[in-house]
Amino acid sequence: MISYNVVIAMKSNSSDDFTLNSAKFDIDESTCDIIDKVRLAEVNVCINGSLSRRNKVFAERSVMNLKKCSLNAGIGELYPYMLLSNNTRKYENLNSISEAEIVLGSDVVILKILSDYLNSTINFFFIHRDQENPYVDQTFLSLLLNGSLDICAGGLYRIYGDIVDYSGIYTRQSVVWAYSVEREIRSWQSFVTKVNGLYFFLLFYVIHVFMWKMICRIDSETFSLKQTLLFSWGALVGASSLHDARTIKQKIVNCMYLILCLHLSAYISVQLYSYLTIQSPPRLYKTIDELMDSGIKPYLKLTSKYFIKDQKYERFANTSGDCNSFIHCQQVIIEKKGATVLIEGHMPGYQFKTAVNDEARVFQLKEDIIFVYHEMIIRKNIVFGRALKKVMLHLFEAGICQKSYEEAVGILLTAKGKSAAKNLMSNSYSCQSGCKITLTQSAGAFYIWLFGCVLSCVAFIVEIVVDKYKTDK
Repeated sequence: MISYNVVIAMKSNSSDDFTLNSAKFDIDESTCDIIDKVRLAEVNVCINGSLSRRNKVFAERSVMNLKKCSLNAGIGELYPYMLLSNNTRKYENLNSISEAEIVLGSDVVILKILSDYLNSTINFFFIHRDQENPYVDQTFLSLLLNGSLDICAGGLYRIYGDIVDYSGIYTRQSVVWAYSVEREIRSWQSFVTKVNGLYFFLLFYVIHVFMWKMICRIDSETFSLKQTLLFSWGALVGASSLHDARTIKQKIVNCMYLILCLHLSAYISVQLYSYLTIQSPPRLYKTIDELMDSGIKPYLKLTSKYFIKDQKYERFANTSGDCNSFIHCQQVIIEKKGATVLIEGHMPGYQFKTAVNDEARVFQLKEDIIFVYHEMIIRKNIVFGRALKKVMLHLFEAGICQKSYEEAVGILLTAKGKSAAKNLMSNSYSCQSGCKITLTQSAGAFYIWLFGCVLSCVAFIVEIVVDKYKTDK
C-alpha cells in the first residue's frame, strides 16, 4: 500500500488565480488495495502569486483506518524490545512469529497499540540483525523495499539513510561503564591501615616522656630515658605499670597519662569490635576518570569496542583485554574484577543475577558514555506513515513508550537490582545485637603472641651463645 502525493493546479476562469487540488483516496476493505476512484479536494488557493493558507501545498495523505487489513511488522531480537521464548529454533529473515513465541518486548506492545489505532491486523515476522553491531547486517532492509514488510522494530536506530522512513524517537538508552565490586576481605593488615588517629596517642606518649624528664630535673632526681620510654610505652599498651611517683607533680602526670592509656585501650577495643562485625562498602566510582585511575582493567569485544570517537574512551579502551561476546564480557569482569560497556537497560537484571547474599557484584558509572535513540523503520510512501508518526509522538509524550520499556525490563527485577545495589552501598553487619567475637576472628592476637615467644627464645639462645663465647675467651 504505497501512495504518491500529486497536486493539480487548476486556473480559475474569471481570473489568474489558481486552485490547488489533491486526490483523496481510501482502502478497499475486501482487497486491501487503494481504491482507484479519485476524488479531488481543494488544498489551497494561489491569489496573485501568494498562497491563502500559509505555505500549504500538499494535502495530508494518510489513512487512519486500515479496515482490518494486514500490518506486516518485522521485529529483531534485542532485550528488552523483543525476546523469543524458543531458543532451539533457528529463525531466519521473514519467518513468521506467533505471539506465543514472544516472551516479552516493549516494541511488541507499542506495535499492538499502533495496530489497534489503525484498525489493522498485525503479523509479526523475524528479522536478523547483529545485536552488538547494527551496521553489520542490513539485509532485512530489502524486505521493506520490496513490500514484504511495512514496518521494522526491535531497538533499531536512524542509521539506514533516506531509503526508508522513520517513526521518530520513542525511547532512548544510555551506554555506560559497568565494573565489578566486592567488599574488602578482612585481614589484620587492612585492620592496621583502617585504625586512624593512633598518632594522637603517640604524640601524648612523647609529651609524657618529656614532662617526666622535666619534672625529674626540677626535683633534682635521676632520669633514665631508657626506663622512662619503656615504662611509658608499657603503660600505654597495657603491658606494664607506670613509673613510681614520689612527688605530687609526678602523681598528677601519671594520673592524666593513665586516663589516656584507658582511652587508647577503649579506642582499640571499639575499632576491633567494629572491624570484626561490620564491613564497610567497597570503593565506588562516579566518573570515567575515577575508573581509569583506579587500575581496573576493561574487557571489550575486539571487533566493536571502538564504537565512539572520544579520546577519553579510546584511551581507556586501548588498555582493554578481549572477550568474545556481550555475554562473555559480563562473565569476564566478574571473574577478573574488571569493567565493560553495558546498555543501561541490562543493569537491573545483571545486578540481580550476579548478586551474592543479596548484594550486587556490579555497579555502573553515573557518567554516561553516549545516549542511543531508538526509532522504528517504516517503508517510504506508505499510506499510514503520517498517522503512525503522529500516534508514536503522542505515545512518547504521554510516557507510554517509557512505561512499556520499564515493564519489559521488569518492575520487580528493577527493584531487586536496585535493592542489591543499595545493600552493597550500606554497612554489612555480621549480627544486629550481642555480637560475639570468636577465637577464629581473634587469631591475629595469638599469632602475635607466638611470634613474641619465638623472638624471646631466639634472644635467649643468642644470649647463651654470647655468654659461652665470652667464657671461652
